[in-house]
Amino acid sequence: MIVDSGTSFNLMPENDLNKMLSYFESSLGLNFIMDVVPYTICSLNQSESFPDLHFKIDDTYYTLPRESYVLYEDGVCALKLMSSTEMNIWILGLNFFENYYTVFDQENRRVGFAPSIHA
Repeated sequence: MIVDSGTSFNLMPENDLNKMLSYFESSLGLNFIMDVVPYTICSLNQSESFPDLHFKIDDTYYTLPRESYVLYEDGVCALKLMSSTEMNIWILGLNFFENYYTVFDQENRRVGFAPSIHA
């Protein structure tokens, strides 16, 4: 997993995104269309039914709230998630960073996160 403040949305391997979309389709009754990001026709209630996403990094869980990856506008839900067929890694992008203070310790090759009071 990589954290990158220069990546707008979370990026994941295509297979992982497809599994996630299949889960959303079956549990929420939606049908996604793939474009730059996946989108679907949805109601406001459906947009509010997406779960928060949880990531385990080392032994700590971090949350990406629904509001950070679901964009609802005029009956359309677009997910701020992208996929790659060329990379088999996850990149946590800006929609992850908006929920955490992040410290890059380049000297020791580490990254630290703390929950943002503004999230």
